Amino acid sequence: MAENNEFGAFFRERRKALGLSLREFCRRAGFDQANVSRMERGLLPPPKSKKVLSAYAKGLKLKPGSTEWEQFMTLANPPAKPRRGLGHKNWVKARNLEHWAGTLDAREMLPQVIRRLIRATGDGIIRLDAPSGDQTQRPGWDGLCEAAGDNEFVPEGVSAWEMGTEKDPKAKAEEDFAKRLKKTPGISKPKTSFFFVTPRKWQKKDEWVEAKKKLKIWNDVRVLDSASLEEWLECAPAVDIWLAGLLGLRPKDVSDVDDRWKNLQALTDPSLEADVYLVSRGEQLKELKQWLEGPPDALLIESRSPVEAVDFVVAASRKTELGEAFAAKAVIVETRDAWRTLAGGDAKLILIADPSLSIEAELVAEAIRNGHHAIVCSRFSQGSPHRSIQLPRVSSLDLQKVLEAQKITHTEAERLAAASGGSLAVLKRRISRHPGTVHPQWSLPPHSKALVPLLLAGRWDESVPGDRLVLEKLTEGKYRDVETLADQ
Repeated sequence: MAENNEFGAFFRERRKALGLSLREFCRRAGFDQANVSRMERGLLPPPKSKKVLSAYAKGLKLKPGSTEWEQFMTLANPPAKPRRGLGHKNWVKARNLEHWAGTLDAREMLPQVIRRLIRATGDGIIRLDAPSGDQTQRPGWDGLCEAAGDNEFVPEGVSAWEMGTEKDPKAKAEEDFAKRLKKTPGISKPKTSFFFVTPRKWQKKDEWVEAKKKLKIWNDVRVLDSASLEEWLECAPAVDIWLAGLLGLRPKDVSDVDDRWKNLQALTDPSLEADVYLVSRGEQLKELKQWLEGPPDALLIESRSPVEAVDFVVAASRKTELGEAFAAKAVIVETRDAWRTLAGGDAKLILIADPSLSIEAELVAEAIRNGHHAIVCSRFSQGSPHRSIQLPRVSSLDLQKVLEAQKITHTEAERLAAASGGSLAVLKRRISRHPGTVHPQWSLPPHSKALVPLLLAGRWDESVPGDRLVLEKLTEGKYRDVETLADQ
């Protein structure tokens, strides 16, 4: 489908103007909800049949011959355009979920998958509780959610969720439904939607749902099985990428912040906590949070090394200030093709350009135009006109304190802080568990020869103009250039 989904957007806007949710609109008009959903999101092309198009137009209350009727028909059959990015296509399919359902991990992680999907696609989430891991054994609902808005998967108001991975999903759903017929403290059944989620295939789920709706106990009753979850993952690429990695289906050219964090943890000995990568940068963390709360926009994060800037963002995702809501939408993109594919999709993402990706301003603009937040990491530039966050040099004293808080001895923390010289990139190299073939730029010609005079200087204070002047004379270069090279 075309990257610019004008027909689907027009269809969705007209439906919402009628004050109808997708489910209610399809129920009243007798349309297939799944097909309409995919069409609105640009995953299904407009129908070619004039009869079907007319039925849709009448369902949207468009008057034959009116301007809106003609616009609707024109958008359904637009002039041919060059094909561009096709948007997100699932890495995790229904069959993958069905295979995963038989594992212990599925039982413990299914609530976390649902929690992230809700955070990624829900409209105005007011509260969300869906414990995972060991906490799945605690009494109560498997999930509770309250949303201010309504969409295909997360309804407006309160929804109560039960989940199961058992081989017989119907039997588990019956058990959970019967259990919740009893008193449910804090829950008003007539105002609450009942959900049952299974990663298994349940072919007759619609029959079960209709039978339970007729009881008129809950505001709504829904079942999400493997096919429903596959469709939901289409709307949440960041969650799809994260889950694909967990299922051994690691995508090419993209990664999630959880996976990058695991790499950072595995890189050093000892593994460093998030506070180390955020040391001396509390104000910058606040700036990042404020930017994320704003409208779609681009943000330049400048540091002495682009990798250090990405480390800052990934570490920030571990903090409660950003939390799982950030991880549910953030994607680190490594190639231009992957960027264009994700930028052209309907899901609202936080696209983070990998340091290895050279990205043009036009691609960033395309992402913003389509409703995404975009983060670009780079070295310090001279007076960038763009909105930016500049990561300061790390205070040696601050670094020493945070290392000591991580149970590193006072002597070792003092030594590492001093040896790192305010650079977290240097710190990572000094305590790396593994060798590498990439050497710092300053250690290679022609920079290495130019920096030999620094050995004569020994130590200096960058805040003292005289020290910086002496270094420029010794190296016959600008102090900022010398500092940038030495920090790598």
